[in-house]
Amino acid sequence: MASSNPISLLTFLTFLFLLSSSSSAVVPTAEICQSTASPSFCNSFLPNSPASVHSHCRFTLRNALHHAHAFLALVDSHLSLFPSLSALHDCRGLAEANLDFISQTFSIVNSTAMVLPYYQAHEMVSLMSAMITNEDTCYDGLTGLGSALGLVDKVLEAISFDRKLYSLYLSLFKMGWVSEDMKAPMLPNMNHFGVGKGQLKLKMSPKDQAYYERLVHRKRPAAARRLLQTNYQDDGILINGMVAVDQNGAYDFTTISDAIAVAPNKSAVADGYFLIFVTAGIYNESVVVPKYKRYVLMIGEGNNQTIITGNKNVIDGSTTFNSATVGELLKNP
Repeated sequence: MASSNPISLLTFLTFLFLLSSSSSAVVPTAEICQSTASPSFCNSFLPNSPASVHSHCRFTLRNALHHAHAFLALVDSHLSLFPSLSALHDCRGLAEANLDFISQTFSIVNSTAMVLPYYQAHEMVSLMSAMITNEDTCYDGLTGLGSALGLVDKVLEAISFDRKLYSLYLSLFKMGWVSEDMKAPMLPNMNHFGVGKGQLKLKMSPKDQAYYERLVHRKRPAAARRLLQTNYQDDGILINGMVAVDQNGAYDFTTISDAIAVAPNKSAVADGYFLIFVTAGIYNESVVVPKYKRYVLMIGEGNNQTIITGNKNVIDGSTTFNSATVGELLKNP
């Protein structure tokens, strides 16, 4: 066995130390705020005393968590007064999601001061970015209330502040836990879908593979056959269980919503994806995937073959947020 290179190992450890120590250094607040999205808000919010990026980020996290709880309570109080405002119901779901997202980042930020591996850092940044997007979505829905806009002015005021707070949290996190030049590792399993080759790479049990093959090789148009050509490889998408939907009742379920209901709750990516194969047809339903139904993969039979069409719209009383044909339900089970 070849021995490891002690010089290379020392260089790597020194590199990690420099990345970590630069963020742990105590510096003036104004210097840190210069690199944030809103330096003026940063300077007005953070303590004036010199501190490290990690210290300031943890201070911001504690405040963000407090404000997330306060915002949810504020929305609930408005809903008790104005239960017919659909946009407020959307905001409540988004507020619950933000509280969940902040909580997921809490243990990481408070347990380490080291630069995170790419995928862990990417996941944390995605959660924080989603928090800002949720604030924007809530704000857009409320500003469309027209004559009822004055009823939610306190909610709008809270959103404006929280958005700046979450943006500051994201900026500080990137400074302290994310390497500026970090890039995604070039792993062979990153191209699962074989883009441009018309092939889908899957990894599944013999039982699931036999079921999938039976579904795929039924008589269908040539375009659909090309789309569903499949390679079964070790670096393919890991499938852990599957069901099929057919509106005529030929397989497990007649609606996509019923198939989603049997997907496992709160699964981990290491467990694999739950596959829902949807046969050709027009499915007139608004498909909602609850947030606790993680890693669900839906495959249809091709362009203009499997069609999902919902009928919710703003004119009939649905908000833009809730009128999506396929969407995520931001509620706990």
